[in-house]
Amino acid sequence: MRLTFTSIAFGGEAVARHEGKAVFVPFAMPGDEAEVELVADHGRFARGRITRLPTPAPERVAPRCKHFGACGGCHWQHIPYALQLQYKTQIVREQLTRLGGLSDPPVRPALGADSPWHYRNHIQFHVDRQGRMGFMAARSHQIIAIEECHILAAPVESLWRELDLALPDLEKVVLRAGVNSGERLAALGLSSDEAPEAEIDLPVNVVVELAGGREIVLAGDDHFHESLNGQSFQVSAASFFQVNTPQAERLMRWLKDWVIEQAQDRGALRVARSRANAQTLNGGAPIARDLTLLDAYCGVGTVALALAPFAQKVVAIESAPSAARDARANARTFSNVQIVEGKVETVLPQLTDNFDAVVLDPPREGCAPAVLDAIIQRRVPRIVYISCDPSTLARDAKRLVAGGYHLVEAQPFDMFPQTFHIETVAVFDSATPDDPASP
Repeated sequence: MRLTFTSIAFGGEAVARHEGKAVFVPFAMPGDEAEVELVADHGRFARGRITRLPTPAPERVAPRCKHFGACGGCHWQHIPYALQLQYKTQIVREQLTRLGGLSDPPVRPALGADSPWHYRNHIQFHVDRQGRMGFMAARSHQIIAIEECHILAAPVESLWRELDLALPDLEKVVLRAGVNSGERLAALGLSSDEAPEAEIDLPVNVVVELAGGREIVLAGDDHFHESLNGQSFQVSAASFFQVNTPQAERLMRWLKDWVIEQAQDRGALRVARSRANAQTLNGGAPIARDLTLLDAYCGVGTVALALAPFAQKVVAIESAPSAARDARANARTFSNVQIVEGKVETVLPQLTDNFDAVVLDPPREGCAPAVLDAIIQRRVPRIVYISCDPSTLARDAKRLVAGGYHLVEAQPFDMFPQTFHIETVAVFDSATPDDPASP
């Protein structure tokens, strides 16, 4: 069938309509007129693939990578970067409206990366039967062996090029690097339960995960270091860390304005965002030292340590043992940071602190209902929610609004150029009865 695409959906596919049915097609874009073959019919909607593109959208650009369209690592190399940012802003707004039930949500334009290429400090390769490294094809378990990748940060790409692996039981290869520190780590996943023999002449930390989950160190340490805004962080092979270091540094700077109070009025935090106030926060004397803050899903402690100089106490919760271990190591010079290992939904109800603000940075599936209910019950004045999935953000926003909060603003940060993935920071305030912002 011949279709004209009119919009873009969360998930990266362009949308056209045929006989009243939505048809989702990857690697298309609004404005394309294409010949499409249906590959799946789900009743109310269908999925297809482009077989011929006689009339491309005027804005369409040539992808940089020869694997684009087969490899599932990138989704939008055919879309100009400025337009990618517009689509991501639009998607966040649509998700908050459709799934979150918010009318005209205050979504700011997405903040783009200074460099939309060569940014990923963390990559996972799968290994095919011929021992070649590659990525999974879109919506498939087929491994596409690759010869080039234009989103890898320089230290990760150089490590990939330098590796010479001849391990018959090799199933996956994870490469991580500090863009600012230059330290590198390779984590190898084997199907065997026997440690391999290896000759290592590269300056790299090497960790091997054997069948059954046992981990051994072949070279160096089981972690590397990266710095954000001058603060050094230990990051183990299995620990979460933002994949885009420059954008993560920008996000941490914004968090100080969103979380640290300038003045307190009717129990709600008031935050100034002017350049002068930002400079005071970042370069001047610490303010509001009586603040007690919660960093839930803290990872290796990036948020907790960014806020610690401006607070009396920061409680940070992390369930992953490796990340909690890293967070304790990273916070050892901070006497006002408490790291608690455990699930947030288990730990939070047991805490007795009165928090002035909460930062939530959950995994893609969002927050457990018990987490949101505990925050609502405490009437924490401000919630800053860092989301990597706008659909679960919208779901959780709906619960928070029903519990008496209002959305102050949502700010998308583009951590993942050339892909449909979206990082969004949403700020919620508790709406007290005398607050003019109350619903």
